[in-house]
Amino acid sequence: MRLKFQIAALALCSSLCELTHAQSGANSLLSFFETRLSDNPVAKPPSYEKLLAVVDSIKSAEPSDIRSALPLIASASQSKIPNLNVEAVFAIFEISRRSDAGELLGGNLQMMMNLLGSNDERVRNGAAVSMRTLSQRIPDKVVPSLTTVLGQSRFSSDVKSEAFRAILESKFRSDPRVTRTLETYINASTDVNELRETLHAIAANKYASQGSINVALRSLDSSNEPLQISAIQALFVLGNDARIRAQPVWAKLAADTTRSELLRHIADQALRGTLAQPGKLPEPKSAPRLLGVP
Repeated sequence: MRLKFQIAALALCSSLCELTHAQSGANSLLSFFETRLSDNPVAKPPSYEKLLAVVDSIKSAEPSDIRSALPLIASASQSKIPNLNVEAVFAIFEISRRSDAGELLGGNLQMMMNLLGSNDERVRNGAAVSMRTLSQRIPDKVVPSLTTVLGQSRFSSDVKSEAFRAILESKFRSDPRVTRTLETYINASTDVNELRETLHAIAANKYASQGSINVALRSLDSSNEPLQISAIQALFVLGNDARIRAQPVWAKLAADTTRSELLRHIADQALRGTLAQPGKLPEPKSAPRLLGVP
């Protein structure tokens, strides 16, 4: 999902081109959203370099400058001006990556939670990535909020997957109340894509709960080979009990000539205990400089 959000951010390049004056003032972020929210936006777009300057200014801006821009960003996130709500989420995402993001965004969690329910896929996915990033700064505030996302039908599967990852990456995964929510979410997963995301998160965080092992074992019997591969990778890192229970199915898959060569090879490696980089999944290619990601 992070990659999808990054691609969407690139698509904003043309829509961001509503600002003409140079963004080199004391607070280019504030100036940008003041202009975008104005009733009379000028037509001539700025250069690509000026757009990059606006984005890059977020990571080096003074905290006071970001605080002064946040009310406008919040207004922009609810705006009906085409793409402005996505631009606001893009700014929030960049802010969430700062070391002082907890202090800057800690008072805006309700606004970010509201964005998780947006009908615009770009907005809700961008907000979810931002919340997950912010959870690493202020987990005590963010993770309990994300826990409530898992049990509500109004949130999309992509948003829930990002919330699930954030929880597994936190200390709250061992809290009995949170554990019950996690197990309910894991057992309720039925969509293939959602299941794969769930298994990826389980493997990456070595979350060896009974529900995790059971859903991975069930996924081995799927007719969807990418899901079966994800299940093999997850079971391989979830401990001896998971491996022992999975071995008969791995052996069957490795010997099944009707299956793809890739699936048979991965099942065979799991049987031999030589599965390369277990639980490690390919990361998206490094994001364009527009996102300010190193």
